[in-house]
Amino acid sequence: MLVDDAVVVIENIERHLKELGKPVKIAVIEGTQEVIFPVLAGTIATTVVLIPLLFVGDYPERIFRPLAETLIIAVIVSYFVSITVIPLVAPYILRKDNQLNSMEKLTFNLMEKVLNLLKRFYVNLAENLIENKFFSLLFFLFFLFLFVLSVRLILPVVGREIMPPMDTGIVKVHITFDSNLPVEKVENLTEKISEIIISDKRVEMFGLSVGSEAGVLTVSSGGGINTLSATIHYTDRFHRKETIWDIEKDLREKLWKLPGIKYLHVYDYGATPLSSIKGNLDVRISGDDLKILDQIGEQMLNLCYQVKGITSLSRTWDYDKTVYYLKIKQDRALYYGITPYEIGVQLASKIRGGYVSFVNVSNEESIKVRVIYTDSFRQSIKDIKSYYITTKKGKIPLTAVAYIEKHVEPSQITRQNLQYTLDILGYREKAAITHIVENFKQLYRNSSISLPAGYAISNEGDIKQLNDSMRRMFIAIITGIIFLYLALVPAFRSFLSPLSVIMAIPLSVIGAAWSVLIMGYHQSMPGLMGIVLLSGIITKNSILLIEFIQRSIEKGKDLKGSIIDSIQIRTRPVLMTAFATSVGMIPVAFGWALGLERLSPLGTVAIGGLIVGTFLTLIYVPCFCFWKTKNAAKEADYKKQGSDAQ
Repeated sequence: MLVDDAVVVIENIERHLKELGKPVKIAVIEGTQEVIFPVLAGTIATTVVLIPLLFVGDYPERIFRPLAETLIIAVIVSYFVSITVIPLVAPYILRKDNQLNSMEKLTFNLMEKVLNLLKRFYVNLAENLIENKFFSLLFFLFFLFLFVLSVRLILPVVGREIMPPMDTGIVKVHITFDSNLPVEKVENLTEKISEIIISDKRVEMFGLSVGSEAGVLTVSSGGGINTLSATIHYTDRFHRKETIWDIEKDLREKLWKLPGIKYLHVYDYGATPLSSIKGNLDVRISGDDLKILDQIGEQMLNLCYQVKGITSLSRTWDYDKTVYYLKIKQDRALYYGITPYEIGVQLASKIRGGYVSFVNVSNEESIKVRVIYTDSFRQSIKDIKSYYITTKKGKIPLTAVAYIEKHVEPSQITRQNLQYTLDILGYREKAAITHIVENFKQLYRNSSISLPAGYAISNEGDIKQLNDSMRRMFIAIITGIIFLYLALVPAFRSFLSPLSVIMAIPLSVIGAAWSVLIMGYHQSMPGLMGIVLLSGIITKNSILLIEFIQRSIEKGKDLKGSIIDSIQIRTRPVLMTAFATSVGMIPVAFGWALGLERLSPLGTVAIGGLIVGTFLTLIYVPCFCFWKTKNAAKEADYKKQGSDAQ
């Protein structure tokens, strides 16, 4: 986009120099003066379209504000460069004698043939549209049909997501073991998982963590000792044959073979746009009774196994954790002169051991000596019941002053808005989040799951953030288009001419939608950003055409001739700017760099939209000017005839 202004200026200088035969100095001055206003108007138009993105708020603002700020500054600077530096450099670059070397002649002849074919095509089509009202109506209805088809059919087919999936080379693993699995077995499984990861030669480094810090109350996603998290770094995608999703599938199959695993998630780093989002699919059930939540959650989990596009599922908690409560017989404890606290301390020292002495080491801190029962004496509830505790009346069995109750509880308790919650979490690979959620909704509607009074189900996860972000982006785009119209009115000195430019922007969505479908991407926020950038380019080219038509009419030429001349003269700079932007977007569209997959829809939308948008710019915009001016002239004639009759 930064070369657009320079291309327009230098191309016009070259036209004055070679086609009109002016001296170099005059060609530079008059060629620059002729386009200085439309180039300025195009820069202003691009800037006002980007301004709403600076204040859109929340996630879209955090993502796109740096890009929008950079673009605004860059396009403004590129304008001043195009009208100052380019005219100074042009006389030393352009040659009036048309002396070309063999390579230049070959390129020039080839491009001239292609350019002349396109010029004849655009001119003939414009003439038919101007002269044949029925053909022009069919032309407009055809593109209107394509627009409706693209919006109503193609965009829903490609689906929507916040950000495209990305092969970062980093894989996240989250495992939930059986709730009652002993710590020792969890440690053994952790060692086996480490061996599986180490055996893969593509792994560069990894880290494992089990549970969360003991004794700390967490308000986030802290887990118990039965949860394991891992972050694995693989070689980048340019140095391996498999994609990150192939690696995930292989790792998932290996880990599922281990015993004691209840839930397993293997997903790429950045699978969710925000770290606060627990999963791509997050079905949250809320209510007041944990047991009822557990029952509904199990039904919902079985339902989610049928959702297409999900690779793994889990529940945030299960109602299956075995817990033992020590109940003190208050009257018996008083009889023996012992308090509940003393009973707890003695029991803890027998189970976990107690420090009894120190070993002094010279020049070092003393080493604590702890005495603890062997495993065979503390493996079961029977062992604990057989413990003796010390009282004022001597040693007595624990069962004399206490008894043990067995309970089954949730493995974890989560709350939201003062209600208990249970989330069903699911991760995807490349499926569109809208397709996943729509599939879930359809399954839920057809299921027999009924919610008791006071219980609710909500879709959290990606879809919640997606809806909010898309709403903000659409508001920003609509606001930008309004600003664009207000900026073009003084530029065109008309309230109707800017409408031809505004109408060409949504029609370019035709090319954007079909290009996204062909490339296999989904509609996303970078794609919407591509629409914003696309509107700026289309506006610049449209201003060039309309400005030339108005100048030609002011010089006394008829309307039709002015339109045909504008198409013939402005086809080359319009195609040059569109081609330059499209070529520059190719590496982005194909993601030819690490992490560039995030912006691939942006490049794809820009290229596809430019193909259709350029065609509409060279045909639709001039013809709209013809129809608008012709109708205005008729209206003026009617008024004049009425005045003469009076």
